[in-house]
Parts: sequence; structure tokens; C-alpha cells
Amino acid sequence: MSRAKVLSEHAERTLGHSIVGVEGVYDRHAYFDEKSETLEKLAALIDGILHPRPADVRGKRRHDSTIAAL
Repeated sequence: MSRAKVLSEHAERTLGHSIVGVEGVYDRHAYFDEKSETLEKLAALIDGILHPRPADVRGKRRHDSTIAAL
């Protein structure tokens, strides 16, 4: 989930991991909005992997010509 730019504390809660220490005992907020955002970011990442966007051809050409010049 780090690759999807998700905060680790939100990832842990979304995955249902136990939170230890004082925070795990006293923080009883459900984090519904944060979990929803986490799952949306993860879904967007997976969608990008399964359906990659076409590469930027202009950038590719510039890179190829730079290599050819070497």
C-alpha cells in the first residue's frame, strides 16, 4: 500500500491489524473515511497495473535520440 501512497497507519487499520499500545486501547474511532480512501487508492493502483496507460511517445523519442547521440 506504500506504493499507492497510503499512510501505514491507515493501511494497518484497513487490513484489520491490531494497533498496539495506548493508541490501540483508547483510540476507538472507526476510520471509515480513511479506510475508504485507502481502498480507493489501492484500487486505482491495481487498475493502473492491469490497464497501463500508453507511454508518452514524445518523451520516449527524446530519450532515444539522446542515447543515439552518445
